[in-house]
Formats: sequence, structure tokens, C-alpha cells
Amino acid sequence: MKYIYLLSLAILLYSGCAKKATVPSYVHVEPFIVTTDGATQGSSASNITDVWLYANGQLQGIYELPCAVPVIENGSVKVAFRPGIKKNGTANERTYYPFYTYVDTVLQLEATKTTTFTPQITYIPNLTYTWLENFETSNTTLKKTSFNQTYDSLQICTDTNITYKGGHSGRIVLTKKNEIFEYASKTPFTLPGNGRDIYMELNYKTDLPLIVSFYDNSINGVNKYASVVTINPSTVWKKIYIYLSEEISSKLNSQGPTTFSMYFNAMNDADQTRVIMLDNIKLIYR
Repeated sequence: MKYIYLLSLAILLYSGCAKKATVPSYVHVEPFIVTTDGATQGSSASNITDVWLYANGQLQGIYELPCAVPVIENGSVKVAFRPGIKKNGTANERTYYPFYTYVDTVLQLEATKTTTFTPQITYIPNLTYTWLENFETSNTTLKKTSFNQTYDSLQICTDTNITYKGGHSGRIVLTKKNEIFEYASKTPFTLPGNGRDIYMELNYKTDLPLIVSFYDNSINGVNKYASVVTINPSTVWKKIYIYLSEEISSKLNSQGPTTFSMYFNAMNDADQTRVIMLDNIKLIYR
């Protein structure tokens, strides 16, 4: 079983055992199920790697899913399950995802016995979905930038053998060494500052490192931000949650009011064909 302990949590559990001398019960947590309204919230695709589990208001730990969590409480216990992610796809930046709901329920727990639970969640209310792109139509919300060197490189792929879960996906093909792909959102977005939560969600499969960042469309012109995150190559479909709050707030603080265009960039490093697949782009804030 894989799990992650917090130092403060370990102290809490040991101290709880010493005071209560309680034999633990166990909660086996299955992977979260996410449901969405596809028209307004986009795809239900998720990459929830961890659970933050609370018992009677006390954090019991952060565990990789699926997992069996020891709980130093028996009987009727109020248990909360909060979905955890790897921010920017980084294993050492684990956090709960602030845009998902969490499950708060009462379980009947018995010492030494295991209770299995599957949390079911959705998005919290009052989020702003400022950009949704699922490539299901030919009229995409992306366009070439001046850095792009490919010819019609972004195509709608309908081959269900390679697209995400059999739907349509964006497919980019680079055929020459040092050839650069770069597409940006057609519409500039107004995004909040002051540290308010902003995330981009993205499903991807890529032969090349893929840069995700933004253009600052300030009054003085268009300024390109070098990189927010570089996504490592993957031969299988993955999902990433890209944290944008710090970079966007920093730009707004230094530049004043401006809008932002998100972009994707990659360069072919060899004389062979390389492919990038994208799907279920979401830009969300609250």
C-alpha cells in the first residue's frame, strides 16, 4: 500500500492512540468517481491521485489511491474524503483540488474491520469556465502564432484507436528537425489576480516535451511568457492540473489590467515524425 504521511499527522495519530488506547478500524478508499454536466463543465476526465481523509474533523492522512486508511475512531464516525492531485503533475506538489466537491458522510466503523467506500464528486458551484475545448467540432478555439513553423499541424483526429476514450482529439504532427509547433487560444481571456485560484486542466499524449504558458496582451503590445510548465513526454493518455494563479497575479501586479491568451509550444528534436495529442482543455477560476 502506498501512502504519504504528514509529520503533524503522525504526531496526532500517536498522541490519539496514547490517550484512547483504541484499536483502529480501516476505511478502504476506492478511486473517486467524477461526474459533470458536459455542456457547462466539460469532460469528467480526472486524475485524482490521493485522498485527504478526515475523521470527526481530524485529518487522518494523505494517501495514494486506492488505499486502506487506519482510523483511530470506532462506532458512528463522520468521515470526509477530499480529492488530492499532483499540482503541475509534480509528485512533490500534492494538494487537494479546490474546484472539486468533497464527500462528507457518516460511516459505522468497527475495530480491526475494513469498510470500503467509493467517493463520488463533481465541481463546486460558482466556478467560471472561461475556456472549454474538446475538439468535437472542426471549428477549434486555437490558432497558429507567429512562432509556428508547421503546415496545418493542428488537426481534428477521429481515429478512435488513438483519441482520448474514443472521441475526437487534437492531433499535432511535426515531421522535421527543429520544426516548432505553437498554437494559442483565439480569444484573449480576462483572468483574476490577487492569488485567486486559476487552473488549466488538460488531457495529453505527447512524443515531445510540451510547454504550456500564456501571452500577456497588454496595452503596450503582446508579451510572451516563457513557460508555466513543461509537460514530459508520455506514450499513454494522462491528465494534468496546471496551476496559473501565481503567474497571472504576478503579471497583473506588474503590468496592470491586461488579458491573456494561453498557448502550447513544442519543438521537434530529431529528423523523424513526432506526434502530440490534446483533449479536454479547461481554463477555470473562482
